Amino acid sequence: GVRRARVFLRPLDEDPPEGLVASFLQSEGQLSRTNTSDDGAFVFEHLPAGRYELLARPRGESGGVALAASAPQVLDIDESERRRGVVVELPPSLRLVGQLVDESGQPVEGARVLCAREGAGLDARPARSSSDPDGRFELTGLAEGAHVLTVSCTGFAAERRAGVEPG
Repeated sequence: GVRRARVFLRPLDEDPPEGLVASFLQSEGQLSRTNTSDDGAFVFEHLPAGRYELLARPRGESGGVALAASAPQVLDIDESERRRGVVVELPPSLRLVGQLVDESGQPVEGARVLCAREGAGLDARPARSSSDPDGRFELTGLAEGAHVLTVSCTGFAAERRAGVEPG
């Protein structure tokens, strides 16, 4: 199994803040993080009762296999509860390879390509790539499921596509 992962826990009972900066500051303040121990265990202490979202991201490879972030899990924690045996699975990493071309079919170099899981919640950190001189790009570290692909490049309108499945 994975020996090194970063585990994130975020309360879901809070009212969402208003505005992008407020959202970022509030989510960063509420987000708890920890690393797994050598045996893959993790602990969050002194949690108030409530509903939480839990997610883990790999730190490096496990036995030469690239892994993706776990699917988010929702946990309901009661007052004074001590939860044991929560298992978080890190799936094998998928990749998305593509080519960007303009309306005339010519490759687009230097475009910024971002890809994030739809409804990401805690897993909002997108995979990033840039297109090469042939317009080709590769995104790695993706989990299974629908993603949102966003492409931007100077001189072109930004493009956003939902429902993109890596594989």
